Amino acid sequence: MIRESRSMVVPLLVGALFLLLLLPFFASETQTFMHFLAYTAMLLPFLQAVRLTKYQFLSLILVSSVVHLVSDACSELDACVAAYEEAQWDSIDKYFTNYAMTHLLFVVAFNLPAVEIAVPILVFISLLSVNLGFQSLFLIIIGLICLVRGLLRLQDYYLPDLIAFTITFLVSGIFYFLGIEKRLFVFFYALSFAFATSVKKNTNHFITFQLVPQQQKMHRQDL
Repeated sequence: MIRESRSMVVPLLVGALFLLLLLPFFASETQTFMHFLAYTAMLLPFLQAVRLTKYQFLSLILVSSVVHLVSDACSELDACVAAYEEAQWDSIDKYFTNYAMTHLLFVVAFNLPAVEIAVPILVFISLLSVNLGFQSLFLIIIGLICLVRGLLRLQDYYLPDLIAFTITFLVSGIFYFLGIEKRLFVFFYALSFAFATSVKKNTNHFITFQLVPQQQKMHRQDL
């Protein structure tokens, strides 16, 4: 009973944060505060990556959060870092978001060696797609490739987490490319990071945020 109660803490906190992020629709004066409160959702994938010792994810989460926070501080609070325009932080934001989202797709669809091989290619194509203005098209193409790959090895996934990742990723992409309600983009973006760490079997199950017991495999012995 105690274990089940503890497993419900994270979903309840996530649900409470989501409800808070809806507050600006009813009280517009809370919009700026809620915009930055949304970044607390990034604690979920951060803690999950620490638990699973996924250090590549840790760096991706941290850098992604910093890039977005710097960009948002300038646009929402008029508190820009020195040489903000010269450094082209707006472009950096687009480059890194595009790369991070494609990286997530590859992590979910492919094994680690394939992801490591694809990283330089993804970085290059992300830069190219942003500069040429087909960022969303590039992400859709990568998404379709990863979808086919995932369907071919469906037995390797926890279906609830895989479905949740797909939904949160799609919703975050819609908010991002439509350029509306960035706080909701950040919220679903963070959840897609968290689910991406646990979609594959033999890992910590994010939905319950507890260790999934390893099933004992029965080996057939022929006489």
